[in-house]
Amino acid sequence: MGNPTAALLFVVGLIAGGILAWLFMRNRVSQAQEAMRIQAESERAGLLERLQGREGQIEELKRVNEKMAMETDRLREEIRTESERRSAAEERNARIPELEMLTRPGRNRSMLSSRRTQT
Repeated sequence: MGNPTAALLFVVGLIAGGILAWLFMRNRVSQAQEAMRIQAESERAGLLERLQGREGQIEELKRVNEKMAMETDRLREEIRTESERRSAAEERNARIPELEMLTRPGRNRSMLSSRRTQT
């Protein structure tokens, strides 16, 4: 079977090698975990910064949208007012021929008054 001392040394060597390998790997795994944690925190900070920037953009766009809605309402009101003014001006312009007839010299004003009574 061989020398029992050699077998014992072989087993002790395996155990010592296993312990050293475990210590070495534990340190490497710990370093890898720390590196991943740092990277994850860095990415999280970057994402939070981007998110805050986007939220700021959203708020700014909401303010611009509200301002544009108010401007649109103001312009609609202005258009409605101008439309009413135009309608009134067109009604006055429709009377121009009648008023021109009244101001022409040599025209019989009684003719115009008889036209009014007919309508």
